[in-house]
Amino acid sequence: MKLSEAEIWEDRYKKDEKSAVLGRLYSRKAADETNSWKEGEEILKLLKVSEKDTLLDAGCGSFGTVVIPAAKKGIKVTGVDISETTIKLLQKRIVRFELKNKCKLLKADITSLKFPSESFTKVACSGTALHIFNLNKMIEELGRVTKYGGLIYISSLKNDKAIANYFYRYFWLLQKFESNKINVYFHSFDEIKKIFHSNNLKIVKIFSYLGVFPFYMNFVFSKSFEQKYVWKKVDGFVPSAHTWAILLKKIDSIKTFS
Repeated sequence: MKLSEAEIWEDRYKKDEKSAVLGRLYSRKAADETNSWKEGEEILKLLKVSEKDTLLDAGCGSFGTVVIPAAKKGIKVTGVDISETTIKLLQKRIVRFELKNKCKLLKADITSLKFPSESFTKVACSGTALHIFNLNKMIEELGRVTKYGGLIYISSLKNDKAIANYFYRYFWLLQKFESNKINVYFHSFDEIKKIFHSNNLKIVKIFSYLGVFPFYMNFVFSKSFEQKYVWKKVDGFVPSAHTWAILLKKIDSIKTFS
């Protein structure tokens, strides 16, 4: 029986949190909460988040990549995730760090959020976009709940033309007989740019991730090897990148593509 997206993540997180975090055939470094929070710190800096902001972590995961470092700084942050078990696991970390009254956690589908329009000044969506079938709806919702002039950070947008991602697709076929297989979706940059344009989101900054060695293999790479051959981060748009992370600003209207 085919499971819904929510059921897939619920099933995986109930069985094994670490496996759910790193996904299938992926670098085990991703399943380290300390590394996750370091990434969250970088996202907060990129978004220029202050105590005056209202922040949404869309697809927060059980580690709370952005939720934990934001709450520690006294920032008003809300984390949402499609899995109830994920939220419960994150709540345990919140209690561990005595942050219970400093953040809000909700089970929610980020393609259909219940928040009123313009609820947040800053939005982070880290490592989630690649698993969303309806990217257009996700971006539309994130844009809707962001105030005009606010910033949105979206990472893990997979390039459908990257050579590394062709192998990614074939490896994912190994899961075709699994009822709880994790889905991964790929897009052209033109498609992504048009979605941004239609939602009045202007591209402020792009990070491109390059690599020829299969980054989805379940290996632990050395830091130098990973930075050169797996996840080489480059400021700016590189058409051949396997992954993009993009910082956006919500504006009144866009006359031309960014």
